[in-house]
Amino acid sequence: KNYQMVQSPGPDVMHVRIGITEAGKNVPVVDNLTAAYPAAMVLSKGKKYVSSTESFVGKASIEAEATDSQTGELLAAAVDRRGGGKYAWKSLHRWGDVEEAFTYWAKKFAWRACMMRGDATCELPKE
Repeated sequence: KNYQMVQSPGPDVMHVRIGITEAGKNVPVVDNLTAAYPAAMVLSKGKKYVSSTESFVGKASIEAEATDSQTGELLAAAVDRRGGGKYAWKSLHRWGDVEEAFTYWAKKFAWRACMMRGDATCELPKE
């Protein structure tokens, strides 16, 4: 909402490339059941320690880069992987965790672009 989209390179224009490298839906019923039982939670936390995501939650990965549209100079690059949280009775929507990751990345990108232009009112999104 604060940036103009353009079709060609120019001064003060940044070229952004974003790639979704992984998107996996959760298993809602099993996810909710394992969140309600302590033994299942312990196993899920163990899986998170080894693989960075808990059992039966959705997950997504992204790669992004921003370059100067005229010189090709790398301005910023990012790689991130996010997994859904483990809490009792969350949404039964299979892609909910992935959608939350996409929303977070959109807000994080807006924050980073705001910081790059030197704005004093940039709001960092909540983890």
